[in-house]
This record gives sequence, structure tokens and C-alpha cells, in this order.
Amino acid sequence: MYRLATSLLVLGACGGGQTTNPVVAAPTSSTTASAAPDAAPEPVAAADAGPATTEDKACKVLQEDRSTEVARIKSASESKDPLGRSDAVSDEVQHAFVRCTKTAKGGAWGFSVRDVKSERNGVTGVAVAIYVDASGKKLEFPLKGPGRLEKRSFSATDLDRVTITSEQGFDYDGDGEDELIAVGTDQTKEGIKELLSWVLTVKNGAIQPYAAANNFPIARVEDIDRDGRPDLVGYGPYRTKVPARCSGEPQIAFGPSLVLHSLKDGTFAIGDDTAIKFVKGSCHSQTFEIARDDEKKVDDEQTFENVACARMWGVPEGTISGIISSQCRPVSGEAACKEEALKSCGQTQDLLKWVSIKPPLKLK
Repeated sequence: MYRLATSLLVLGACGGGQTTNPVVAAPTSSTTASAAPDAAPEPVAAADAGPATTEDKACKVLQEDRSTEVARIKSASESKDPLGRSDAVSDEVQHAFVRCTKTAKGGAWGFSVRDVKSERNGVTGVAVAIYVDASGKKLEFPLKGPGRLEKRSFSATDLDRVTITSEQGFDYDGDGEDELIAVGTDQTKEGIKELLSWVLTVKNGAIQPYAAANNFPIARVEDIDRDGRPDLVGYGPYRTKVPARCSGEPQIAFGPSLVLHSLKDGTFAIGDDTAIKFVKGSCHSQTFEIARDDEKKVDDEQTFENVACARMWGVPEGTISGIISSQCRPVSGEAACKEEALKSCGQTQDLLKWVSIKPPLKLK
């Protein structure tokens, strides 16, 4: 089971309308980002419901489920942990549990929490995805993923929270019912955001991860070739935390945006012509160099991206490793703040790790 920080916020009626009922902040999973480099466009083929009606049986079930959890959270917060209650929650967090994402067969997808508890570090709960079919039958699935959720509960504050930023449905496998695609972030007190994402389906009477999209953390959803099928954009294996430069904050280094291109048979391609064309939009150079600005200071983020691009263009490991070893030297402490240190790429070991990663595709 995965623990979820919970902040009280406004719970909307099925998909967008809001009531005055408080509810928890969003679910989480993992993969890091300190503000994903790519701005997220509007979701593709979003299936968020409008205000609930008496015919929206599936949305009504979701709404009733959330109301029950709201009462538990409110009780735990007010009677056991008054300081765990947050009335000034950001708009980003407020969109976590307000949606009822309708499906083609009259069902709906949404999120809720279970096992609400008042603990020393705040009110916590287990985040679950919920699927309700047209008859009102409900299935649920505890959200999973690497990172802190697997290990402990945590409090939700302005700087320590989980948010689902995008939810939408699409029938990838052509069985007549929509899968759920959800993307979010896990914001820690240390300032690092972890990317969260799930693609879920219903098979054999149970919710399960959609196998064709498993193990590909999603940064955003975008129909890159305008064929009406949402494609999944992320960074593949090219994501890593890197130490702070001088007195700054630790950062997340990203490679170029990669795409899982959605195919009509329900699978995804990461190396077909469409996907390759997309990556070439970021990877222009077929060689490798340490990225520097006009003052000869090293651009760490661009240098990491250059490593990934060069490997996908087929530049040999030895060539890239040689350049890194000759031009980079690890620096730390006060020495890292000196002008000369800023002209050297200090993340030698992390860069060399990226060199050794097997490229997920070959550019040509």
C-alpha cells in the first residue's frame, strides 16, 4: 500500500463543479522533476464530466465515495490533529480529486483515499484509483510507484504535497472502454518535484496497469501526429538528481523529450519514424560537446541532454567519456562557488552514468 499526504480542499461535483465539501490532496507515484522542462499542453481528448446529473450514476458513486472519505478526514483532522488541516490550499492541489472522467460505456474513472489516519506528521491516507461501471459497480486500485510513498506516510503542506495535474480517458486497446491516463507531481519540502503517472485499464473484473505503457514515466500527454490518439511524452531513462551548484538547490537533469507513439493495435512505439522525428526536434547535433554559455560557464542541464542525444545518434561511449573525463572535474563546498569552477562540468560521475545507458532508440 502506498501512503498519500492529505490536505483538505474543495471537492467538486462529478467533474468540474464544486461543492463546499472538503477533501484530500492528490495521489502520487514517482520519477523526478523540479519543474518539467516541457510546458504541458492542454490534455488530448479529455473526458472530464460536466456537472453531475441524476443520470450520471457512475459519477454519483464516485461523489458518494469521496463524501464518505471527506467525513473521515475531517473527523481525524479536527478531533486529533487540528494543525493538519489546511484551508489555504493552492489551485494546483484543489484539482486533485475534483474530476469524474466519464468513459465510452457510461462508466467513470476517478481518485479517492483509504485508511485515513491522524499521525504525528499530519493526516495521511492511501491513494486509490477508482473505476465505476455504468451499473454503479466499483473497482479500486492502490496507486503504486517507486519513491517515498512506498516507504512512509507524509504530511501535506504548501511545500510537501502530491497533485494530479491531468486525468483523461482513451480506449487504447479498442475493447470499447477507456483506459485512464493520469499525470501528476510529488512536491517535497526539499524543493524537488517527482513526476507521477499511471495508465490503467480494466481487465477480467479488475483494475491493472496498461502493460503496453508500463515502466515509462509520463511528463505529459500530447497527440504529436494529430491522429486522435494520445501519445505519451517523457524522458525514458534520462532523468537523474544532481547535486546543487554552489549554494543552490539540487536539480533534476532531463534528457530530450521522448515519446511513446500510440499505434492502432493498442501498443506504443518509441523508435518508429514518428517517434524519431519527434526526438530530432530536440537532438539537432550529431556530435557531443560540453554546453557553455557566452561567458564559457557550463550549462549542466544542456550538457546532460547532449550526452543522451549523442548516444542516440550513435556517438561511441568512449568518445563521449573521453571528452567528459578531460573537461570535467568534481567540485564541492566553497570551491564550487568560484568563477573557475563554474567553467567546469562538475557532475562527472552522473554524466558518465548517462553515457553507459543503452539508448532507447537510434536516430538516423
